[in-house]
Amino acid sequence: AELGEVFRLQSEIAERVTTALDVALRAPERAALAAGGTRNPDAYDFYLRGNEYVGRGNERSDVLAAIDLYERAVALDSTFASAQARLARAEAAMYWFYYDHSPERLERVKRAADAALRLGSDLAEARIALGYYYYWGYLDYDRALREFETARRLQPSNSDVLGAIGYVERRRGRWDQAVARFREAIQVDPVSQQRAFDLGDTYLTLRNYPEAEKQLDRTIQLAPDWAKPYGYKAMLYLMWTGDRQRARAVIGQAMSRVSTGRLARALMTADAISASVISADSIYYPASDAVRADAFEADTGAYYLFKAEAAHYRSQRDVERAYADSARRFLQPRLLVQPDDAKRLVHYGLACARSGRTAEAVQAGRRATALLPLSADAASGPFIQTYLAQIYMLTGRLDEAVATLRPLLTFPSWITPAELTSDPLWAPLQSHPGFASLVAAAP
Repeated sequence: AELGEVFRLQSEIAERVTTALDVALRAPERAALAAGGTRNPDAYDFYLRGNEYVGRGNERSDVLAAIDLYERAVALDSTFASAQARLARAEAAMYWFYYDHSPERLERVKRAADAALRLGSDLAEARIALGYYYYWGYLDYDRALREFETARRLQPSNSDVLGAIGYVERRRGRWDQAVARFREAIQVDPVSQQRAFDLGDTYLTLRNYPEAEKQLDRTIQLAPDWAKPYGYKAMLYLMWTGDRQRARAVIGQAMSRVSTGRLARALMTADAISASVISADSIYYPASDAVRADAFEADTGAYYLFKAEAAHYRSQRDVERAYADSARRFLQPRLLVQPDDAKRLVHYGLACARSGRTAEAVQAGRRATALLPLSADAASGPFIQTYLAQIYMLTGRLDEAVATLRPLLTFPSWITPAELTSDPLWAPLQSHPGFASLVAAAP
C-alpha cells in the first residue's frame, strides 16, 4: 500500500510538472512511462540510486557503482525491465570509455539489453540500451539511430533519447541536427550537467566559442567536481584567442576542486588533443609529478603517455622515452586482441613516436586515420587526424604534419590558428616554413 501511494504521488507530481511546462505527453508515451517498473520498493531504490551515479559524468567509479546497484535491483526483481536496460547502458559505458574495452564486456551489454527487450519491447529504455550497444559497441550509427528514433516515438520527452540522437548526428557530421537535439534535451532536463556539457562540447568543435563558454560554465556550475568541463574550457581559450592566462586560470580553479590526476585523465582519455594545458606549464610541474597511475583508473597507457608528455616539456628525453615505451608495451597486447581499434592504435603510434620507433609510429597513425577518417566519424575523426599530425611532428616529418593539419582548419575540429600558435604542443612545428601559410590560410 505504501509503495502504491509513492507511485501515485510520483504520477501526480509528474502530471503537474508537465502541465506547468506545457508539455503534452501523447498516449504512447504515457504507456511507456508506466511500463518497465517494479513493485519491489528496494529494487526501485537501487534503480534510482544507480541513475544518480550515472548522471554524475561517467567516471569509472560511478559507472561501477551504478552497475552494482542495477544488478541488485534486477536480483530483487528479475522482471524489472528498466533496471535491465539501465544495466546494459552502464555496461556499455564501461566498454566505450575504455574501462573494460573487451569483447566479454560487450557480451554483457547485449545480454542485459536483450533481457530488457524481452520484458518490454515497447519500453523506450530498452530501445535506448540496444541503440548504445550498436553505437558504442560497433560504431553502427544507422542501426543505433533506428533504435533511438523508436525510443523517441515512445517517449518524445526523454532527454536521454534526445541526447543519444544528438551524439549519432554529431558523428555523422549533421551538426545542426545535433545542436537541435541537445538544445531540446536541455529544455526537457535543464539541471543535467551531461546535457549542458554535450551542447558545450559541440559548440566548441563548431568554433562557436561564446556559446561553448556559456554551456561549459553551466556544466561547471551544475557539477563543480567533474574534471572534464574544466579541461575543455581551458582548451577553449587556447582555441578561441590563444589566451594562456585564461586557460591557466581555469586549470587553477579546477585544481581547487578536483585532483590533477582526474583532470589529466579527462584530457588524455577523452577526444582531446593533449594535456598540454597542465603538463607544459611550469606552475603545475609539482602537481604533474604527484599524479599516480591510479588516478587514470584502468587506462594505464594514458597515464604513461601523460608522464611522457610532461617529461617532453622539461626536455627529459630519457624519461620521456621510458614512459612512452611503457605505454607502447601496455597497448601492444590489447591491439593484438582488437587490431582495428583506431583510438588505441593512434595512442600506440604516439607512444612509438615518443620512444623513437619512427616507422612503427607512422604506420600506426596512418592506419588509425584509415580506420576512422573524417568521412566516417565527424566527431572523433578530427582528433585521430590531429594525433597523426603529432606523430609526424614528433618523428621529424614536418611537411606531412602541416599537410595533415591543413584540412582540419576548415572542418569542425579543435584546430585553429590561435591554438596552433599558443599551444606549446605545436612548438616544434612553428619554425617550419609552411607553418605561417598554414595559419594564414585559415578562414
